[in-house]
Amino acid sequence: MCAELGWDVTLADLSPDLLAVARDELPPGTVREVVEVDARDLSRWPDDAFDAVLALGPFYHLTTAEDRARAARELARVTRPAGLVAVALMPRSTLVRRVLALDDERAQLADPAFLRRLLEDGVLDNAVPARFTHAFGVRPALVRPFFEAHGFETVTLASTHGFLTGVEGGLEALRLAHPAAYAELLDQLVASADDPAVLGTAGHLLYVGRRRDVVRGR
Repeated sequence: MCAELGWDVTLADLSPDLLAVARDELPPGTVREVVEVDARDLSRWPDDAFDAVLALGPFYHLTTAEDRARAARELARVTRPAGLVAVALMPRSTLVRRVLALDDERAQLADPAFLRRLLEDGVLDNAVPARFTHAFGVRPALVRPFFEAHGFETVTLASTHGFLTGVEGGLEALRLAHPAAYAELLDQLVASADDPAVLGTAGHLLYVGRRRDVVRGR
């Protein structure tokens, strides 16, 4: 879609397997390049390289404050002044609900060290093989100050699913059966997506920021 609108798109990810899928599945001409990179080191690109950057995953897999700061500095560095960034995040309450909901993961909550690390540090180190792990859940109130300290002006911080996280199937059923009611509910979702009461219970958050002309530390 971005390429169709005239954007020159670069797709980057840390996972060689996911990049292989992208190379196989993307129609020709969709992106300029598909590259393997670490969000903490974007030295492949010069300063001010991109008009806009989407970071849809890295920040909720960086479990140390140092790594998150490095990634934020790199994000600011490669984004041109006044360029937009969109960063996906997860509240830590989402990680707690996830572990609690799964029969073969729930017992980990009986380990005081596991529970403390999850609740106090926001870090999920999942011992169940081949599952979602090494994840970091944010405190929503700290998201804006974090990115603003690393060179961005906040445009918005919103819940991607509003107050209907976890019942998306019901919303789709409503769309099919009662379109007018669906449209009204959708308007309410959008209007309240940045409500602090909604942010803490969101499945995912989306931070949108604009890079300031002067980035601290540069």
